[in-house]
Formats: sequence, structure tokens, C-alpha cells
Amino acid sequence: MTSAKPLIAFTVEGRPVPQGSKQPFVPTYGNGEPVRRHKAGCPLGGGRATGCGCPIMVNQVDDQADRLHTWRETVGWYARMAYKGPLIDELLTASFVFFEPRPKAHYGTGRNERLLKDSAPACPRGAPDLHKLTRAVEDALTKVVYTDDSLIVSAFAAKRYCPRWDSQRVDITIRVMDTQTVAGLVSVGEVDVPSAEVEFRQLSLV
Repeated sequence: MTSAKPLIAFTVEGRPVPQGSKQPFVPTYGNGEPVRRHKAGCPLGGGRATGCGCPIMVNQVDDQADRLHTWRETVGWYARMAYKGPLIDELLTASFVFFEPRPKAHYGTGRNERLLKDSAPACPRGAPDLHKLTRAVEDALTKVVYTDDSLIVSAFAAKRYCPRWDSQRVDITIRVMDTQTVAGLVSVGEVDVPSAEVEFRQLSLV
């Protein structure tokens, strides 16, 4: 599918925060006993009963909710500065390129301290996961640039090292698809119009 010129392209400075993983958390009473989800007809009458055998309550909490909230707010602020139009409700393509500084160990020592070692990795490896970084940004742009991140039907994402004196950041580009319907796909030659004979054969199989 072809896509139009960038609808919005901007950079967010700062350390990207990945979408947090949900961690199980068991709430307890002051005496340390776990809170239970009491069923109807609990033999001990529900309430704070703990020896009834009802299921223990398990909540899911985000392991870095505060940092993630701040990062999303930052992404949203930059997006509002870059895009002043109405919320988009069309098929989109997106690009997210995350840059982080290289560790000192990637460089030489002494007079070679400004030179990268030949053995230095080309791109960042390990945490944070690329898809979690991308999810956090997509969510941050929801209700700011587009109505829902499910409108992104094609995406490019990458982790890269930035030049030594550059800052940590993410470069974001959002485009509206030129082809929003089957008619549009036909017009650009990506979908063939079936002949009457083909349509007849297809119907005969129903």
C-alpha cells in the first residue's frame, strides 16, 4: 500500500519508557492474611473471613506506572506542538526510531577514547523490548493524534545508538494511507478487479 506525505513528524527528547509489565499483587489485611474474593454462600459469611477457602484476590499492578505516565504525558505534549489538526480516524502507517547513547565500554581508551571499538555492537541489544517501547508511544498518541492506535496497520520500529554527543530520543512519523478502501487498492493496481467468469466460479462454490 502506498502512503501520503507525513501527516506528523516530530522528535521527543528524553529517555523512552517501555509499556510496563503487569505484576501480580496479593492485597492483605493488617494481620498479613490475604484478602479473598468471597463467593455467594461463603460458609464463614464473607467479610474478612480468611479460613473459608474462597479464592485469594490477586490484583495486577504496573511495575513502573509513574515513569510511564510521565513519559506518555511528554510524548503527548510534543505531539500537540507538532500537530494541530482534528483527531485522525483513518488507516495509518507509523515509524518509531528510538535512540540511546552508547556505553563508555564501546569506546577506546587514552588517545582512542573518542573512537568506537570495531567489536562494538551495531545496535542496542537487550531490554527494554522494542515492542514495549512502541506500545507506550502508540498509546500516548491515542486521543491526541488519532482516535485509536488500532488504526496503525503498518509500522516500522527500530532501536539505534545515537552519536556520542546526541541526546536520547525517539523520532516519530505518522502517515495517512492513500488507499483507505478496496476501490483505492484497485486504482493503484494492488487488487485486481475479478472478471465476471471468476465471480461466477466463486458463487458456484457457495
